[in-house]
Amino acid sequence: MIKPGIVFTKDWVVDFVLDLAGYTPELDLASSCIIEPSCGNGSFLRSIVFRLCASAKSRGCLAADALAGCVHAYDLDAASVAQSRVLVRSLLMQQGL
Repeated sequence: MIKPGIVFTKDWVVDFVLDLAGYTPELDLASSCIIEPSCGNGSFLRSIVFRLCASAKSRGCLAADALAGCVHAYDLDAASVAQSRVLVRSLLMQQGL
């Protein structure tokens, strides 16, 4: 059951917002920090991790220590935070981190 007030963001909206914000893999994303103030089930985090890893790979610096601190995500719902942690950990493992 979805809790009241929880809205899941569609992938195309996530991509549009990140593009609009200039968070694109063509840039050196490892030299910046992005904050996700309401991570929910990880819709934004999924794209953020993919873009961050693509950016780092293209610069030859795909390493956990180089990417530490590049993303900060929060949520009021502890279950959402736990779900997002699992998602991010899985995505990073897929990237070899």
